[in-house]
Amino acid sequence: MERIYVQFERYSSLNEEIKQDLTTLGKIKRYNKGSYYKHEDEAISKWCFIIQGLVSEEHFNAGDRLVVERICDTNEYFVGTKHTFSSTGEPLAIKFLKPTLLYEIRNSHLQELLDQHDELKAIYHRLVQRKLNQSNRHIHRTNGLLAEERLYDLHLDRPNLIKQLTVEQKSAFLKLANNEAYYKAKKYMDKKLKNIS
Repeated sequence: MERIYVQFERYSSLNEEIKQDLTTLGKIKRYNKGSYYKHEDEAISKWCFIIQGLVSEEHFNAGDRLVVERICDTNEYFVGTKHTFSSTGEPLAIKFLKPTLLYEIRNSHLQELLDQHDELKAIYHRLVQRKLNQSNRHIHRTNGLLAEERLYDLHLDRPNLIKQLTVEQKSAFLKLANNEAYYKAKKYMDKKLKNIS
């Protein structure tokens, strides 16, 4: 639990009562690479903070092609429902792309803690804002940039992520049509990076 406290205290200090509540109501769990937290048709009413690992929220489109909507990295969170205050599932599978260690807490328990502790509420809102900023950047990346520019933009925004994903995962996340489009984007990125150095 110490790692949870350290990460949360980057945003606001936690008193002993909050730490005890987080310990009592949540738990640490490990998941294997390639396993699923949930499938598209499921809802799991839990909020999960990634202590270490990498997680994708994905689905297959009508053409049976993988689409990665979001990727959550270490010190980020995901929810097994549409959001923390929902019990309805989002039609996305949640898959572990690396061995992953999570802090899990039921949505209802987190809601109670947010009502009871202003410090925790402040931390939660910072995490939500960070996730929203990433989502907005990703929407701009995939809708506002040419396909060949998207990989370079991802490198500027989340350079560690590129090293952790397969070509298929990067293509699915960046909405690149095929491997040819990916390698064109990689050539563009390599050229831009060479010009900088």
